[in-house]
Amino acid sequence: VSGGTLKIIARREDWIGKPYTSARIRTRGKGDWVYGKLLVRAKLPAGKPGIWPAIWMMPTDQKYGSWPNSGEIDVMENVGWAPGVIHNSVHTGAFNHRLRSHKHAEVVVDDAHSAFHVYGVEWDEDSIKYSIDGQQTFEFVNTK
Repeated sequence: VSGGTLKIIARREDWIGKPYTSARIRTRGKGDWVYGKLLVRAKLPAGKPGIWPAIWMMPTDQKYGSWPNSGEIDVMENVGWAPGVIHNSVHTGAFNHRLRSHKHAEVVVDDAHSAFHVYGVEWDEDSIKYSIDGQQTFEFVNTK
């Protein structure tokens, strides 16, 4: 932490048989919730193959089975080979790429790698609304 920000840095160095080091933050076992609002302010690393910054939520317990049946909410995902393309996604047993029913949006944020942006989800029993800098980018409606 420096200058009021947490910096997660990937480095080219050997460690446990891998040619790089990096980090992740896991909150498993630290708290679970259903519904609410999450906002994360982040500046993403410059895009290149192999870099895949993401902010996502998964349940601690796999009550409905393994992925994707118990669900995953991708607040923000950026695949390294597509600089500036931000994915907002929901994965469930009914909606996932394996079934070709994946529910998501792709939004271009030209300065995602040079400026901070606020990525958010607002989740209630009817839907999950995604936003970037307060502007709604996607809505997943609960089909119950």
